[in-house]
Amino acid sequence: MGSRSVAQLLIIGLILVCWLESAPAAGITIKAAGEGIYGIDVAALDDIAVVDLEVGYDALSFDAPRIERGTALPSDVSLITNTAIPGELRMILKRSRAITASGRIAVLRFQPIGETPGRLLSAHARLITTKGVSHALPVGVVNAQPKPSVGPGSITDKISGGTGSPSPLDTAAGDMTPSPVASGGSGSRNTPGDRYAGRGGADATVTFADSSPGEAKPAAAPPGSPSPAATPAVPDMASQPAEQAATRATADQARAVPAQTIVYGRVLDRFRDARGEISAAALVALFTPLAGQKVTQQPQVAISDGRTVVTLMVELPRSFEGTPVFAVTSAKTLSWEQGGEGTWMVRVLPDIDTLDAEFVVYFGESLIQYPLVVAPALTRLPGGAPALDEAGFALFLKERARDGKPRFDLNGDGTRDYRDDYLFTANFIARGRQTAGAPAQSPTRSDN
Repeated sequence: MGSRSVAQLLIIGLILVCWLESAPAAGITIKAAGEGIYGIDVAALDDIAVVDLEVGYDALSFDAPRIERGTALPSDVSLITNTAIPGELRMILKRSRAITASGRIAVLRFQPIGETPGRLLSAHARLITTKGVSHALPVGVVNAQPKPSVGPGSITDKISGGTGSPSPLDTAAGDMTPSPVASGGSGSRNTPGDRYAGRGGADATVTFADSSPGEAKPAAAPPGSPSPAATPAVPDMASQPAEQAATRATADQARAVPAQTIVYGRVLDRFRDARGEISAAALVALFTPLAGQKVTQQPQVAISDGRTVVTLMVELPRSFEGTPVFAVTSAKTLSWEQGGEGTWMVRVLPDIDTLDAEFVVYFGESLIQYPLVVAPALTRLPGGAPALDEAGFALFLKERARDGKPRFDLNGDGTRDYRDDYLFTANFIARGRQTAGAPAQSPTRSDN
């Protein structure tokens, strides 16, 4: 190859690198545009099938949320909204062919209540490409500034572009470009030609710009944590047989709300909410699936060892005739196929050592969100564990009540709590499969 050809290749490579560096990163900005009003803007969305945005807000200062279409959203894109749970809202964009958009896609409006200015507390988003690959999407949030005296140079004046009034909602206003604060997070999977690969991180990829630089910001609720309004009644296992306790502990944690949204609770949360005297039988029973679940998995409990494949059986309404969109977090989708009428079989591989893999199916104007029942192998955890048999289970529960530093702190966090109970019980079930009927006579421990 001649020196001229080498020079040409170097120039082409340099131009390509400069172009890639200057290409705008895909992301969402949610910016205050007036009292109780936020504009939702996107940048550089291309080749997208689904955008799923969840926002947490201060329900003591904001009421009656509603989401309106923005001018940059193509008219044939479905806008699915759920504002039924106080303090939470969800917006989903979906189209059978690729979505390409930049600018104002939606307007979020609240009714301010009380004396304290309202604010957004959390935001996470994910996108699904037309190839079926799920990525976290960076989110930038700009809350409203305190009301100053209106005049040249005031905060209100700067936000509104110098007019002293809120910025127009029919334009893609916003001086804050969301920037990823994490990359390569769980649940993203790089494929050739995927322009979003590596740009998003975990679902909590969010940048906040708040009212006062020194003001403490409320912690965003972690993904999957139930809202106060959606938390089921705390089960009391001491006052009933194990079978009844399990029924009560698993009493429909799936919440069906307007916009055909079904969100199932985590088994780990059942362990957290359990109270009273708990036996090995009751702990095992907490893994029992809910009656009538629209999504079930095999194996019932999977070890996230990087090898165990989980098969999900999804039941959709027979009236739905299209092809659903599947998305996973902290896992990889291996394959899917349609079974009988309204049923789909999806095979996924959870990430190694994950505890929080999640599956979402979008269909029509609806979605179902299901947390996979997974746990790391005990051999991968820092705390030692007894044998995964009945005698080992008895010893595990007995040592939980020991004074001082407890044994079998499986996750090594210095505390023996419901997380350790979950990890041991999950491995116990996964090892035996037949242990769905747990030891009938086994020691118990009490949280009282």
